[in-house]
Amino acid sequence: SADALHAARVGDGNADLLLGPDLVTCASEKVLAKARAGRTHAVVNTYEQMTGDFTRQPDLALPGPDLKHAVSDFCGDGRVHFVDATRLSRELIGDAIGANLFLLGYACQSGLLPLSVAAIERAIELNGVSVKGNISIFRWGRLYAAQPRQVEDIAASGQQPRRGEQFAHDLSSVITRRVED
Repeated sequence: SADALHAARVGDGNADLLLGPDLVTCASEKVLAKARAGRTHAVVNTYEQMTGDFTRQPDLALPGPDLKHAVSDFCGDGRVHFVDATRLSRELIGDAIGANLFLLGYACQSGLLPLSVAAIERAIELNGVSVKGNISIFRWGRLYAAQPRQVEDIAASGQQPRRGEQFAHDLSSVITRRVED
């Protein structure tokens, strides 16, 4: 209904898409409660971010396969896309900060968002932060959805085409970019 479009939160079992910035968060009970088999799709970054528990248990190992299985169970067969967006973002633009836009590009290209490419790119422009770099990594995500092998090969080669903004790795450039972000 029209009222549901203005809701601040998605009700349990009512999510059409889980866009998971990291596997641990996406596989949490709170997030998975929003999913329903046969309804919900998921695009999940396979990057395993250590939680605060690591400070108390330094030998803690994240159960990646179990977390993937949990997400797959809640969404159903063929509805989950696992993408190593953090690694690909780091290899393609030199910074993992683009991982979320990479996932967004993947979801958009896969037809999982009710928005056009033009609308998303316009929103990135209106945001005004690292516009060229953000559009670039969004487009890399789209390409990955269509041609993953090609993107993997480019990322592994370290010889990306000079599209969009390339990020410097020196400390002062990283600090300046993070302040802007």
